Amino acid sequence: MMDSRRHTVRRQRSSCTSTSGSRLHEPVATIHPTRVSVAPHATAYADVHVRGRTGCDWVRLHAGSEVATLPLCVEPSVMTSDLRVERISDASAQRLFAALQAPAPQPGPYVLVSFHARNVSTSSLRVCIDAGVRLERTLPSGESARMAWPMAPMTLTHADLLRPIPALCERQYVVPKTTLSDAAKAQFWVREALWQRVRATWTTSAEAHGDVHLRALWPSDAHVPLLVAPRVHVDVLMDTAAAADSVVRPTIRVRGLEGAQCVRVRIEPRLGTDAPRMHAMAPEGAWDMTWSPLASPELEWTTSVCFLSEGPWLVGAYAHVIWPNATEPHLYASTAVQVDVT
Repeated sequence: MMDSRRHTVRRQRSSCTSTSGSRLHEPVATIHPTRVSVAPHATAYADVHVRGRTGCDWVRLHAGSEVATLPLCVEPSVMTSDLRVERISDASAQRLFAALQAPAPQPGPYVLVSFHARNVSTSSLRVCIDAGVRLERTLPSGESARMAWPMAPMTLTHADLLRPIPALCERQYVVPKTTLSDAAKAQFWVREALWQRVRATWTTSAEAHGDVHLRALWPSDAHVPLLVAPRVHVDVLMDTAAAADSVVRPTIRVRGLEGAQCVRVRIEPRLGTDAPRMHAMAPEGAWDMTWSPLASPELEWTTSVCFLSEGPWLVGAYAHVIWPNATEPHLYASTAVQVDVT
């Protein structure tokens, strides 16, 4: 593992020693070139190479009367980006679990979680993901790959998602200037729960190893309802075939609304990559319905949809639920139903 930093040398060539916050045993620091001539009032540069162990966080360089504390970027290193979460069918999840030689948790639904991994070190690395299932990929130097695995949504209550986010330091008599939204709190706690369940590591051919940093990957607002097992269940009940220009009557069923103050249910038919509700009509004049207060923890809403274009449609539904002490609605999504319109 090696880190290089450019260190300013003024008027003299300096010797170099180093210490580390991780208590390295005899780390080695060298200056290249080994001899530097510096004219009076001039500045020259030398590369400082530090070789130590995995886990070294910083190094302190003594150059004459000057002391420099520098952070280390220790090789090997895997960069991560572009977190994605998408719903997958039960059949697809079963095939993926079987390919990974792992039992599928029962019952569904399931999601596919993935991120982009790039090997920025100078050696080939074997990257391993342990997330209840285990997968490995070998990444040559400079190469990248998408690491993906199936999982069942996590169990988090609405109260879990609205907990205050802890401060990184003790602050007394400080009033925060901004108030975090419920969505921001949910993203934080879902990220915490996800990366507590997932570990990523790298290993070299010489069997050196370390952890891949995952906490920089944040779930988006759209990822939250996919990653959390819904307390509220939304189902779309309708035929899977329809004729163009005919009126069909889907039923939206919502369960698990105990304690909810208000619910707005929305239906969204989509054709391909078009925007929702394009090439479709609501003959009854409404794409959504609101209930407040609720007479029952379950509700059903039957509406009407007219498909104006042929093709494979996806019909989904969403429930916007306002819970006590919440400042904004919480979103729950259904599994989309495919309708072949001819």
